[in-house]
Amino acid sequence: MPLDFDAKLYTATALRETARAFAKVARVIVRRQGERYLVRVEPLPGHGLPPNLNDELGNYALGLAAQARR
Repeated sequence: MPLDFDAKLYTATALRETARAFAKVARVIVRRQGERYLVRVEPLPGHGLPPNLNDELGNYALGLAAQARR
């Protein structure tokens, strides 16, 4: 099930940067659908997903988006 981010709060740049930052622990796929960003998080081959990864990913992306708006 993809994570759902409001495009009014989260920027494409922040989500792409987040995907790069988390690349060593998961595959993060970002796509825009209307006024939402849908983000799919998949484990890397041979690994599971760390607990709370979705929450950490969302917090990281929100922090980047907030910095960009300053």
